[in-house]
Amino acid sequence: MKGARDRWLFVAAGAFNCLVAASLLFGGDRVFALLGMPPPADPLMFHLFVAFVALFAGGYFWVARDVTRNHGLVGLGAAGKVAVFAVLLGHALAGRIPWAPVALGGADLAFAALFVRFLVRGRKSARPAG
Repeated sequence: MKGARDRWLFVAAGAFNCLVAASLLFGGDRVFALLGMPPPADPLMFHLFVAFVALFAGGYFWVARDVTRNHGLVGLGAAGKVAVFAVLLGHALAGRIPWAPVALGGADLAFAALFVRFLVRGRKSARPAG
């Protein structure tokens, strides 16, 4: 049961990242308008960001295939999700962006917490009895 629950965590994270990437790529200006932001001025940096969001989605799906392996990807994903939230928060605090993107970034922070919990539980169960 635990393995199935963990698998769904990474499927959900991958699906979330796919949804974000597709929304940004295909919804573009509408998504930014909903968030109260102008569209990005630099299309190259925007497309690189979308590519990395999609790349991380692939990593989460990869972990979901076998939750007993690839824990380094989980740690990297947790760090990336915390970084996204921290950047959004920093820009909102500086008054450069509205708070709506930070609220959306809260999902990244929640996934990061669940990833860390997954890693900690895995370490505890891997300890030898003694």
